[in-house]
Amino acid sequence: MVKFSIAVVCLNAGDKLRLTVESILQQTCKDYEIIVKDGLSTDGCLDGLPEDRRIRIFRQKDSGIYDGMNQAMDKAEGEYVYFLNCGDLFYSEDVLWRVKEQMERIQKPGKRYIFYGDIYEHLTGEKVASNPSMNAFGCYRNVPCHQACFYGIDLMKKKRFDTGYKVRADYEHFLWCFFKGQAETVYMPFPVADYEGGGFSETKE
Repeated sequence: MVKFSIAVVCLNAGDKLRLTVESILQQTCKDYEIIVKDGLSTDGCLDGLPEDRRIRIFRQKDSGIYDGMNQAMDKAEGEYVYFLNCGDLFYSEDVLWRVKEQMERIQKPGKRYIFYGDIYEHLTGEKVASNPSMNAFGCYRNVPCHQACFYGIDLMKKKRFDTGYKVRADYEHFLWCFFKGQAETVYMPFPVADYEGGGFSETKE
């Protein structure tokens, strides 16, 4: 089993898909698979992807971003699942190495974990800081976005994203994992992703 399943969900993403996948391939830690879940794009965005045995491409119609994320999760074979949107990039080439180091130092058998860090918004250059100490009060004020979170595969298999939510299903998902899934949350004091901004939850499309 690989350590990380990194899922990229796309639909007519243009060159953003290639840039995001290349950001993953540049990671110094190679203990991962890349799941590209395409919702039947017609713009040829898949054609520009580099050839690499770690890239697994699945094409299937979906009802929206969260359905696509569920479909990608169904294909995951890693110990932890991470979702990186088209246009988003890893903050640096050593992100996965640093995350893996944290996991190996902290995780214990029989426990479920969410490891999370900070992100930067690409358009503004501003840091979006996550709450370093997650508790019931903090959950309702500042839940880290999915680009900051690495979810244990057992959590993802037990709780899918609720496609009844048009936006913020990742927020509801985190709350379920924390309260009902009894996940241990571990803050990592470094940036994980360079977030493009203007994402699905922000635009409320």
